[in-house]
Amino acid sequence: MRPVNKKFMAYSFSKILSLILILLFLFPLVSFGGACSNPLNPIKYCNIVEVFTAITNFLLTFGSPIAIIMFLWGGFLYLTSAGDEQKVKMGHMAMTWSAVGLAVIMSGRALVLVICDFLGAVQCV
Repeated sequence: MRPVNKKFMAYSFSKILSLILILLFLFPLVSFGGACSNPLNPIKYCNIVEVFTAITNFLLTFGSPIAIIMFLWGGFLYLTSAGDEQKVKMGHMAMTWSAVGLAVIMSGRALVLVICDFLGAVQCV
């Protein structure tokens, strides 16, 4: 059996706890329907579906071009490697991980559409 790294577990626990606390403070602002008419509402979304849609739209707007640029950069590194194994490996890794990033962004959007359909949201775009 592998020994448990206590530093890593404490770090992971603190990250999970901070995420839970953020979600606990964020979701009541969004989940109650009356929060939309409140002028003190710090966010402009009325329900959780609108929050997820806004997040995925943001990722599509900024993440997709960055992933495409990184894919092109990886292709440039691959083409200009001149047989250098290190540059070939760097280009291949850049192309692979940018394609993975783009797939994650697109699947995130698909997941939001599935959630919208499951919750019966009228407008989800």
